[in-house]
Amino acid sequence: MLALGMTLQPILWDLKEQREVWRLKNAETLQMAFHPDGRRFVTICNDKVAIHATSDGREIITLGHGWPPVTFSSDGRQLIYRQDNEHMVIVQSDDWTLPDKKAFLQAALHDVQQELHLKP
Repeated sequence: MLALGMTLQPILWDLKEQREVWRLKNAETLQMAFHPDGRRFVTICNDKVAIHATSDGREIITLGHGWPPVTFSSDGRQLIYRQDNEHMVIVQSDDWTLPDKKAFLQAALHDVQQELHLKP
């Protein structure tokens, strides 16, 4: 289980053993979210977006600057966060790349049409 301490540092806590497993030092975390697979989580610390391994808290990749809100899609395929007051960023979580915007929007439209049983 991952929780935020009073110092805004993400802490992995072993509930069974009632002890701290690890803590991200010097991390003033504004928000965090778990990937659906539970092996990774994202933090926004001092406007930096970073992906971490749940097993030991190590930083896997830094994605640049961002602000809350931050979340993974329910299927875990995309990470979504706010870049600034006017823009959101969507990143493919399988290879951490930005999707082709036109193809992404067409796929999303197709999914909505399928949900509503509309002809494409």
